[in-house]
Amino acid sequence: MSFALTTFAPVYAAYALEVAPGLLPAPRTLASLGQAEGYAAIAILGSFIFLLFPNGRLPSRRWRPLAWSIIAVGVVLVNLAVFLTYPDGQYRNPIGIGGPVGETIRVLFRGGELLLYGAVVLSALSLVYRYRGAGFEERQQLKWFAYAAAFASAYALLRFFVSETLYSLLGDVVLGGLYAAIAIAILKHHLFDIDFLINRTLVYGALTVVFAGIFVIISEVAQELVLAVTDQEESWLSVIVSALVIAALSEPLKHRIEHFVDSRIFRKEGKSN
Repeated sequence: MSFALTTFAPVYAAYALEVAPGLLPAPRTLASLGQAEGYAAIAILGSFIFLLFPNGRLPSRRWRPLAWSIIAVGVVLVNLAVFLTYPDGQYRNPIGIGGPVGETIRVLFRGGELLLYGAVVLSALSLVYRYRGAGFEERQQLKWFAYAAAFASAYALLRFFVSETLYSLLGDVVLGGLYAAIAIAILKHHLFDIDFLINRTLVYGALTVVFAGIFVIISEVAQELVLAVTDQEESWLSVIVSALVIAALSEPLKHRIEHFVDSRIFRKEGKSN
């Protein structure tokens, strides 16, 4: 989803600003926040993929400080990203802060990104630690994942040696290979119960669609109200209102969707969770 967000944000802004001006809400805000927040989320989740694969638990208690450090730095980055002026040009963040304060925010954000990249490397080393104490089945799972992760690491280094177009094309191939390796580890080597996997996919997929609909509707309404009151075509207020509403509804909606999926699709009604 993080990769999808970083890809979707600039496309959304380009369509809203050039193809159909005024049709979609907050294009500049979403372009800047989508890319900044998306890249931060990729670095955060990338670390946890290594730390938690394949059983969803840390290799040992020794890795807890690293996990909590990743969360702490990630929270700071997510909040700083709101005030970045990135990207430049017509997609410039309308709520970004310039001047000395903005430069300080930019330096802190880049520093936090470097810390997270270092955390990704340390997290990858946890696979070596986990492999040494793993049984045959878990070692097979780790081999598939490590095989694809090695290609992903090589791909990251290619950014300095190939064109942007070729790098983008190779990225699709590498990501596809990583997803395929994880799928093989899941299906062939019984990483998770397949019913559980399908259940989670349905729940969070439906939740994502509902959140997207809520965001678009509230952003559109809030933008029209702001335009009527202040004559400003774009405001950060619509984004904040949407985020607050989604935060308030996230748990109730998640429970309702889980109940629907369990009772209607998996026929678990009456069973204890």
